[in-house]
Amino acid sequence: MEIEGLHLLTLIVFLPLAGALVLGMLPHSESALLRGFGLAISGSAFLLALLLWSGFDPQNPAMQFTEEARWIPACGISFRLGIDGVSMPFVLLATFLVPMALLSSIDTLSRGVKGFVFCTLLLESAMLGILTAQDIFLFYIFWELALIPLFFFVTAWGRSNRSYSAVKLFVYLSSTSVMMLLAFIFLQAGNGDGGNSSATLRNLALDPQMQKWIFGGMLIAFAAHAAVFPLHTWLTDAQTEMEPAASALLSGLFIKLGAYGLLRFALPAFPTLFADFAPFLALAAVAGLIYCSLAALGQKSLRRMAAFILAGQMGLAVLGISVMNVEALSGAIFLMISSGVSGAALFMIIALIEKANGHDNVDRLGNSIRALPFLGMLLVPAALGLGGFPGLSGFAGNIYLLYGAFAPNTLPGSSALAFAACFGLLLLLAALMLMMQKMMAGNDRLPPAETARVGLREHLVIVPMIVLIILMGVMPSYFIKGISGASVKIVEQYRSAAVSAPDGMQGTDSLAVNCDNDATEE
Repeated sequence: MEIEGLHLLTLIVFLPLAGALVLGMLPHSESALLRGFGLAISGSAFLLALLLWSGFDPQNPAMQFTEEARWIPACGISFRLGIDGVSMPFVLLATFLVPMALLSSIDTLSRGVKGFVFCTLLLESAMLGILTAQDIFLFYIFWELALIPLFFFVTAWGRSNRSYSAVKLFVYLSSTSVMMLLAFIFLQAGNGDGGNSSATLRNLALDPQMQKWIFGGMLIAFAAHAAVFPLHTWLTDAQTEMEPAASALLSGLFIKLGAYGLLRFALPAFPTLFADFAPFLALAAVAGLIYCSLAALGQKSLRRMAAFILAGQMGLAVLGISVMNVEALSGAIFLMISSGVSGAALFMIIALIEKANGHDNVDRLGNSIRALPFLGMLLVPAALGLGGFPGLSGFAGNIYLLYGAFAPNTLPGSSALAFAACFGLLLLLAALMLMMQKMMAGNDRLPPAETARVGLREHLVIVPMIVLIILMGVMPSYFIKGISGASVKIVEQYRSAAVSAPDGMQGTDSLAVNCDNDATEE
């Protein structure tokens, strides 16, 4: 799709980056101008994403709106973009959350407005690039670009423990990103003239041991970014220290990118190794769900409690990816989208609670939510949507995922893991109920806490997210139909490649589906 000669997908990806560069020329002192400019750029990106969605065919599982140009021919690197049923909802989520986060920061951010808006637009462009890049090296460039604003969100706008959290974030994410870069280099060298596209990885001329090292590097990098247990601790520390609007972006989308990369690159390139390692990945995911849910129950900070809840829910999504059947995979993707909305809304609500009370200590709230009844009304669907309450956004994802996990499939012990995941979900819901009880009832032995005024505008920022949580719960089939078509294609290609591959080699020919051929077949 083009708009007067401009490729729409390229425009969506680079509009926030261009806006960030223009923002650098605006005066630091004009906070209203800076925020307004950032909202105009991010809002325009959202409108363009809606335009892209209007032309998207959910019944077509192939890559759509593909754009390609030669970039570094000597290394086989191309500028190649495209979207399918997996990436399209994440693109909509990214472009929706960024203006919501910028709006919420008006009432929670008092310093460094220019830098914050700049980093937010830079992060948006990087995340959109990750979601649309079809070349492994282009993907890696956007991947590294996303780490820069994330690091500054902690160091520049963090709280008292920001130095420790920033170092931890850097060690976990940067070191694993180097592992991913090395894996991509060896992968490209083994693929020869096959190209770097996720759709054309085939005939890897690598010995089995080298394949294991490459797959291991990619898996660790993606698992760390997805906060899979035991690589999750950077997330809880970072979310506790960050500006709440940045925490909403981190929990709403960034941690989902690790699972997305696993689906987009690691699984197509190494289906047999993925099948061999899937039981261990599923076990780690369920262990993370249970551990993080128990840890959330013991927290005294609302922010830290929410951070553990979001980390635990990512474990449930990774379980669905590990099972790798259509129902479980569709449920995992839908769950990541729904938790992105409800998790971001929850962090924004916690930010207002913290602003009203001057702290987020759960034992000192003292029924303060009674002075903020409208905020309490918003809290209930946000928290219950995250916990998968029937009629709200998380329910359909949980049902799809657990149904797929209990169904007969090739993953050993999936039924036992699904049963353990149900127990973990109960613990997760208990943590959410405890959070609501602390915010809405508090300690009855304490007098109601003195609360600062929270205006109507601050509440209204969260309302669109609550509406979306309800719509995703009432009409899940409308949102999941595009995801299901892409899931069918991924699962069929995965099973075909994993079964047909000879021992020790990755037979990825069946996964090497050219996007243009797919479009023709459709």
